[in-house]
Amino acid sequence: MFIIKLLSNFFKLFTKDNNPTQVGLGFAMGFLISFQPFTLLSVIFFFIFWIIKVNKTAGFISLFIFKFVAFITEPLIVPIGSLLLEGIPALEPFWTSLRSAPIIPYTKFYNTSVMGGLVVGIVGFIPVTLIFRKLYIIYKEKYREKIAKSKFVKIFKGLPIVNLFFKINKTIN
Repeated sequence: MFIIKLLSNFFKLFTKDNNPTQVGLGFAMGFLISFQPFTLLSVIFFFIFWIIKVNKTAGFISLFIFKFVAFITEPLIVPIGSLLLEGIPALEPFWTSLRSAPIIPYTKFYNTSVMGGLVVGIVGFIPVTLIFRKLYIIYKEKYREKIAKSKFVKIFKGLPIVNLFFKINKTIN
């Protein structure tokens, strides 16, 4: 039933009126999480994503898309982390103090991939929010009705499996 609920939320993202800011923030949280390898830090970000009011469907779509981008751009991300962790001698005492702290080392901040991903995620957070907020507004205003009335959508809605999906979804909700 989880998959049906997830698919239902996916269709609602494109058919219902959602708050554009929450959609943008959902994409940005997915972006931030996707550039993190699986560590305590990524778990913390996912927990924050889950408890704050953002569009979860947008977050999962973004996480899926940007995880591939993060994988492809890893060779560019690691030098950023390396620069911060090893290239600035003035920061060495700070990194040493964090490494000696009780829980912080479990975030693996000292890993160049984690640190580079954190920097990319933080730097890109606001631009991703604004871009996807604007794209969602443009989609709602200009394209949603055209797509809903397209032949493809009409054929898609007429498929027996799709009708079954919507019947099951109505019983769940």
